[in-house]
Amino acid sequence: MKNIKPLRIVLGLLLIASFASCQKDKTGTYTPKKKIQQIYYSWRNAEKEPFQHWEWNGDKLSSITHYSDYDFKKDDTWIENFTYENNRITRVDNYTNSEYITYEYDGDHLKSATVFYRNAIACTWAISYDGNKITKMTGTFYDTYKKEGAQLQLNPLSHLLPPNVCESIAQCEQRM
Repeated sequence: MKNIKPLRIVLGLLLIASFASCQKDKTGTYTPKKKIQQIYYSWRNAEKEPFQHWEWNGDKLSSITHYSDYDFKKDDTWIENFTYENNRITRVDNYTNSEYITYEYDGDHLKSATVFYRNAIACTWAISYDGNKITKMTGTFYDTYKKEGAQLQLNPLSHLLPPNVCESIAQCEQRM
């Protein structure tokens, strides 16, 4: 019976250590052990297919290749190329679809994102803050690209907002 007490102490310490090792860091930021290089897609237990390929230049993401039909067909791919200033994304180019996005900052906050299609403004997003919290996002859409029957491939907020927020925005855009 005397051996049970030390065993409980050891088990208790192991339990505490296991919970402590599973916690996120204090900022809530996911810090992977290595950089993402490939993202795969699988539907209903089917074989996984390539979905995106990420290229890095040091610690900065330089491009993402998207495989539209989840394969390596050249005609189905498009590439986002990233430009940085002061360690912030300032431009994303998609030469395949003649699109690009510019990002403007006000201090530490993203002020606006503007999408261009064939050098004409397709849409803008103005972002308002209360301290460090986003309080309002105003999207303005122009008919320039729709007259040509074009479909924009770039989402100006996809690299800045959680996926569920981007999906909600896309649903609102479709209703317009």
